[in-house]
Amino acid sequence: MINNSATKKALAAIGIVLATAIWGSSFSVIKNALTSITPLWFVSMRFSIAIVLLAIICAKRFKHFNKTLLKQGVIIGIPLSISYIFQNLGLMNTTASNTAFITSTYVVIVPFIMWLVYRKIRPANFVIALVTLGGLALLSLNESFHIASGDFITLGCSLMLAIHMVVLGRFSNNHDTFLLTFIQIVMVAAVNTVLALIIEPLPVLSQLPTEVFLSMGYCAVLPTIVCYLIQTWAQKILSPISASVLMMGESIFGAFFGWLLLKEVFTASQFVGAAILIVCMVCAVLLDYFPRRSTVAAAEESPDDHPAA
Repeated sequence: MINNSATKKALAAIGIVLATAIWGSSFSVIKNALTSITPLWFVSMRFSIAIVLLAIICAKRFKHFNKTLLKQGVIIGIPLSISYIFQNLGLMNTTASNTAFITSTYVVIVPFIMWLVYRKIRPANFVIALVTLGGLALLSLNESFHIASGDFITLGCSLMLAIHMVVLGRFSNNHDTFLLTFIQIVMVAAVNTVLALIIEPLPVLSQLPTEVFLSMGYCAVLPTIVCYLIQTWAQKILSPISASVLMMGESIFGAFFGWLLLKEVFTASQFVGAAILIVCMVCAVLLDYFPRRSTVAAAEESPDDHPAA
């Protein structure tokens, strides 16, 4: 049983890292697409494509649909939906590399959300949070000591993703992975479509370049369907804090693909800031693996103690 549990944890960790590589590549793909289409419509179309494809995959599973699954799926999907609004708006006004690193600061936010729920937190988490702010300053402040508006907006994405991870960790064990992922994707598509109809002009599909449709297809299949299936399954096994720290790989892959595909260049201070963020993320996961005996520690480890098949 122990070996089986350890194997599941290892597979879940590998799955999360694979997902971060795919998500990291998507920052550059999306940034290119946003030069031709507005952000809300891009998300709406991307997730609508994913809905159709995943509905085909889940066809035989819909008989297990119930009110509890729908309710909890909607609760999980709300912060995820809002995160995409912040992320794409931010990406239009900052680099793909900065977006990747700043988004990954959810690893520091997750413990604080756990504190709001369980009213317990380790002092080291406060230290990590303060140091992380310093890393963010080095990464985001320009030569005039002004933070780009896109960096600030992206912090909203990070907060929403942290909430999503905690709520997903709370409810994922109760439901079918495919159906719960399907509801989350439907929520993102619905919220962004409604807002797009209100805020943005209708896109003229005939005028969109082929690259935009290729980007939508790529993002619908890999960063959406594949990655959210992996995350939903993995968080049945890993605690929210463990999962969030493993997902820091997204920032590294995001920076790599930003350099490879968009020729983005880091300054010396940005390298230092990015390094500080990575160190803080590693420290956060070490705290999760060496928890004190407290209510929050028990709460964080509960998904690991009862892995789902």
